[in-house]
Amino acid sequence: MRNEYTIFAQEVCLEASKILLKFYGQLSEDNITKKNKHDFVTDADKSSEKLIVQRIEQRFPLHGIHGEEFTSKQAQSEYTWFIDPLDGTTNFVHGHPFFAISMGLKRGEQLVSGVVYVPILKEMFSASVGQGAYLNNQPISCSTTKIIENSLLATGFPYKKAEIERNNLSNFNKILPQVRGIRRCGAAAIDMCYVACGRYDGFWELWLQPHDVAAGTVIIEEAGGLVSDFNGGKDYLFSGNILATNKHIYEQLKNNVC
Repeated sequence: MRNEYTIFAQEVCLEASKILLKFYGQLSEDNITKKNKHDFVTDADKSSEKLIVQRIEQRFPLHGIHGEEFTSKQAQSEYTWFIDPLDGTTNFVHGHPFFAISMGLKRGEQLVSGVVYVPILKEMFSASVGQGAYLNNQPISCSTTKIIENSLLATGFPYKKAEIERNNLSNFNKILPQVRGIRRCGAAAIDMCYVACGRYDGFWELWLQPHDVAAGTVIIEEAGGLVSDFNGGKDYLFSGNILATNKHIYEQLKNNVC
């Protein structure tokens, strides 16, 4: 089952994906703006976000919106959307297919709906609180891997990795020898969905924003996984650090990140 917000977000993600696919493989330097040395925004991001914001304002005019690029609208109700119109922009710019659209909804202090759509792979991940998690309308669940030595993990690195000391390299170097492998594919929302459907056993990252993780959090938790900040608390939306795993290796991975 899906609530009305999840159904709405699925429809909007599909609509926004058509915009992204028109730009995919067609970008020139004229379509790309640098936020800093390695952080980009493209006309595809802007166009996708514009459409998503329009659809939310038309359907839910009192809802707040927290967008990646330009949108920050204060809620006049208890609902706030966290939207990423193009997660994996660097991948998108380079023609790498690992990019997505992400929409998460928070009611009060609880995340209640999450949708992540991967256009090239045509994979729609979705979840409504209390109603399970799905990939293309089929139920999904986290892996059953019980020890970290048997796990495949995912992580990422901040755009300003050369400018900051806490850039995740120490965590990576500590954890890599202990596990089967670590993947770094450049789109946190997809990484989290891969934990939810059992492709990865866990994920951690630093310096993320609420729009990066809101949707994925709902999907993982509804798939039976655990999500927290590095301290084991629930400040992952705004602390910038997040840990997400199946229910078995959570403590093992938490003890290795800082």
